[in-house]
Amino acid sequence: MKQINFFKYQDCQIEYLKIDNNSKENILLIHGFSADFDYYHKFYDYIDSHNIHALNAPFHGNSTGSKVTMNMDYILEILEFYITSNKLKNLNIIGHSMGGGLAMMLVKKFGDIIKNIILVGPMSRSGLVKTEVFKESFFPRNIKEYEKLAALCYYDPNIVLKNPEYMQMLDNYFKNNQEKLDYIYELGHSLPNLENMDKIDEGIANYKGNLYLLYGDHDGIIDTEKISNYYHFLNPNTKTIIFQNAGHSPWFEKENSFFGLIDLLLNR
Repeated sequence: MKQINFFKYQDCQIEYLKIDNNSKENILLIHGFSADFDYYHKFYDYIDSHNIHALNAPFHGNSTGSKVTMNMDYILEILEFYITSNKLKNLNIIGHSMGGGLAMMLVKKFGDIIKNIILVGPMSRSGLVKTEVFKESFFPRNIKEYEKLAALCYYDPNIVLKNPEYMQMLDNYFKNNQEKLDYIYELGHSLPNLENMDKIDEGIANYKGNLYLLYGDHDGIIDTEKISNYYHFLNPNTKTIIFQNAGHSPWFEKENSFFGLIDLLLNR
């Protein structure tokens, strides 16, 4: 049973998705910067062995917020509140991009109850070499500017750029959400802060469960040359899986092999 609703956290209304698959196992899916849980709709079609929980950060999806909510520490507080108030056990986390960084930050408080962490193109200190590329491409205000971002996110950006329905939806979003983007992009500019990286590093180094690092070999957001070695340096038990001819969201381009692997990792 799929449920979409809201809960109140301080002055925010946070949108959440919950899929009850009648399981004792739970997944918390944490979205990336400027995305929302709808971006991951294929996960909900493929995963039926675990209950699924996903939240939209302030100003992402239909969640509300304010200027003070647009930082990783505040989003972390929301995630911690949700896990605690829902008494989640047997927890598995899938974190994409910024969500991968948040997944590792959750280890400090919930490391003992997290069985598996699956990171997909995650944010980490190794990616700081891409900061200038990030600043130039990650804050589009229109379709033309989005084309630069798509070139970094996909092995073949035409998978989205030649999709009329998707591009029309995106065009409408840009036209109707410029003020909302002001808030979202404030969060984006804060992501490379070293305080965030310190907390992510701490989580990577201290996590004792199963840690999986997944990414596409053509991911233009992370540093594909360094990220695996970086994770293995901090946590030698990290298991790395690289998808050939795939980008920052590899399930778009390697759907069957990606979700086959997710199923294997969750149910081994």
